[in-house]
Amino acid sequence: ILKKALTLVPQHGWTTTSIMKAAESMGYPTIIHGMFPNGGADLIDYFLKDCLNSLPLELEGRMEGLGTQEKIRLGTLTRLGMIAPYIDRWPEALAIMGQPSNVAMSLNHLAKIVDEIWYLAGDKSADMNWYTKRASLAAIYSTTELYMTTDKTPNYEATQRFLDRRFDDAATLGKATNE
Repeated sequence: ILKKALTLVPQHGWTTTSIMKAAESMGYPTIIHGMFPNGGADLIDYFLKDCLNSLPLELEGRMEGLGTQEKIRLGTLTRLGMIAPYIDRWPEALAIMGQPSNVAMSLNHLAKIVDEIWYLAGDKSADMNWYTKRASLAAIYSTTELYMTTDKTPNYEATQRFLDRRFDDAATLGKATNE
């Protein structure tokens, strides 16, 4: 039902209405939305889990021969690309994820996204760098995702430049702290 509801998000948003209309189109009574008591948050949760599961498949065979930074960039852009079909409604999703009752779910997904990107890039650190890398990428990812909601350039070229500037900022900060 939630998979079908995603097709209705562009029209009805991250709402119980999308879930109800999906159920109805599948021959279920619209009251079935009661299976998803958090409404839009449940739909967002499903979408984010689906994206996390799809990321390794999307990157399969595309990271060979790339350096770590290039892998992180590709993983980040690939994951951001998954919200592109919903970009006009993504501010609504961000607002729902920012509600106090949904913050834990939102932060949990952000942690999983950045961990998966680092894992797919081959990160095997087991020290404080593990936390530093993920915290840095979480900040970069979340600000870039927010920026993307305002980007009207073809293929989100401005978002790609924004992301590159954030990576440059992180590298500069890293060099400054090592001096």
